[in-house]
Formats: sequence, structure tokens, C-alpha cells
Amino acid sequence: MLMSDIRHDFIQTKILSFQNASMDELNAMWKSQIDEAHKILAAEGLKEDQAVFTFIADMRYADRNIRYRYRLRLIHGKKKIVLKS
Repeated sequence: MLMSDIRHDFIQTKILSFQNASMDELNAMWKSQIDEAHKILAAEGLKEDQAVFTFIADMRYADRNIRYRYRLRLIHGKKKIVLKS
């Protein structure tokens, strides 16, 4: 028997300087991805509390060509989605 979790990848590219990044804009982008995911999962018969979200951010220093990958976990706040590395 083979068992598997349901997995969907939602990819969005946002090229920006982290110094100038608006956290409100980033939170809105991530929230729209979560809303889209909930719609798709609901159509597949899953409830919102059954979903686990993992965000991965590829970042690099402006003067280097080395890419760093950060896995972020989702913490539900009262008004915003807050991400911690």
C-alpha cells in the first residue's frame, strides 16, 4: 500500500531589495496564496484546519551570486500572517 499527503506547490517570484521590502506587501502576497490554497483544498474535500503551510524564500546578497534558502513557518496572528525563520 502506498500512502501520501496531498501536496500543492504555489510559486510566486518577487524580486526586491529586502531593505526596501514592505512587510505589508509581502504578507498580502502570502495571504493571497493561502486563500487560493484553501479554495483548492476545499474543492478536494479538505478542511482549513487540515492544511499545513511551509514557505521557502530564496534570498541572496546583492553583491554575491550565492543563493540562500530559508524555510519559514506560518504563525497565525490576529491581523497579519507573521513569518519567522
